[in-house]
Amino acid sequence: MPDREVPIQWDGGERRRTSPYTMRELEEHIDERIRLRLADHAADEGRRMDGKFDELKTLLASAFPGGDPLEHKRYHDEVIEWMQERRALWISIREKTITGLLWALLVGMGGAIWHAIKTKILGG
Repeated sequence: MPDREVPIQWDGGERRRTSPYTMRELEEHIDERIRLRLADHAADEGRRMDGKFDELKTLLASAFPGGDPLEHKRYHDEVIEWMQERRALWISIREKTITGLLWALLVGMGGAIWHAIKTKILGG
């Protein structure tokens, strides 16, 4: 079996310094540092999100004439109302036209029947 080196044993004094803090103090310090970092992170994220929200708000406002979405909605409401009135007008025109054509047909048929009866009776 090969010769193994025997580790040298330290025979001096302890050079490691003991911590002046207790474990509880270290945990509190670490917790405080984490809390501060999280607070900074939350503030940074809040500012970043506010910036993104402002960009989105500007983009949405630019989609409307004058940047006024409510006025844009009112315009569309007026156009929709105008289209509904126009549709109602055309429905009314068709109803009146069909009614008039039916009356003309009835009067024409009545006149034809009257003429046929008159010709048969009067013979001529």
